[in-house]
Amino acid sequence: MILYQDTTRADCSACPATIRGVCSIFIIVVAALCCNHALIFLSSNTGETATSSSNTKVNSSVALMENVKVDNAVTATAPLFQRGGIIIFFHVPKSGGTSVQENLRKLPGINYNLITGYRKWNRIQPQMEKLCSSLPKDTTTRVVEIHAGTAPTFLSLQKSLASWRKTAADNHVPYFAFTILREPVAWAISVYNHCHAPGHAGHAGKGYVARPLTDEAFTERAMHNPQCNFLTRGFEYGKANRTQPTIEECTGVQEGLLKNLDWVGITERFNETSVLLLDILGQTNYTFTKSEINARRANGTLTSKMLKKETIDYHAQISTMDYALYEVAKNWSLRAPDV
Repeated sequence: MILYQDTTRADCSACPATIRGVCSIFIIVVAALCCNHALIFLSSNTGETATSSSNTKVNSSVALMENVKVDNAVTATAPLFQRGGIIIFFHVPKSGGTSVQENLRKLPGINYNLITGYRKWNRIQPQMEKLCSSLPKDTTTRVVEIHAGTAPTFLSLQKSLASWRKTAADNHVPYFAFTILREPVAWAISVYNHCHAPGHAGHAGKGYVARPLTDEAFTERAMHNPQCNFLTRGFEYGKANRTQPTIEECTGVQEGLLKNLDWVGITERFNETSVLLLDILGQTNYTFTKSEINARRANGTLTSKMLKKETIDYHAQISTMDYALYEVAKNWSLRAPDV
């Protein structure tokens, strides 16, 4: 048996200095089944007030939700998929999802379905209840990856996720739903490189243009809580009129992670997710290779070492709700199956 992460105390060592005070007030207990969780969100928006170490002021408002009952197997044993089953993967951009997709597609017995829009979703959605109702005759594991485009958002699918889980449990069909989150400032740097690093033509025609690798250019493209934004509203990075997620929306996301997902990994510990997936699929002789999309750029990429401290501090301050989600992921507990 492997315990992938067993900690009930938030570790703030990876957080920028400006938000360590925020981390210290998180009450995150991911330790036992059906326990009560206190969920705290601290959000910041332009024009609001709270003092950071760089003397930049943003508004900090706290929404506290207590006694949220967790019904999923946060610390339970993961299912085994030797006879097939259903895996749902919510792919947050720039979190390691391409590595998940590329490796799972190579494994035998996997039927991989990438959903990037409502057209594809409308084809597979009617089949989901049926897929959760009985094991496939050919022992195939159906993987459904929901990612970007016009695909439905994580927040919009909460009722469906609860229903699929119940149907699968009632019919003894292995079912596993997961996502991966990333340290927020690292996420912002990665998405900037993905869309704007010189020499990258992957998004030609989608409104993305090459931009300088400077503090000013990077900050001009800053988003408030972009991972929460994606899970509530989809990928808005390239939109001219980008929106900000509300505290209520991000609270809904955090509650949904705890109630309806079996695993929330982090990019910085990607090996935990890859080993877990291989264990439940019975593919222990395979080793994941990690895709490094940004490393393929011909003309360099932006790195944190190139940025000023105040630039990093600013991006941390506008991502406090993302940091709350990230803390949940860092403290997730799940055991591998006994084999």
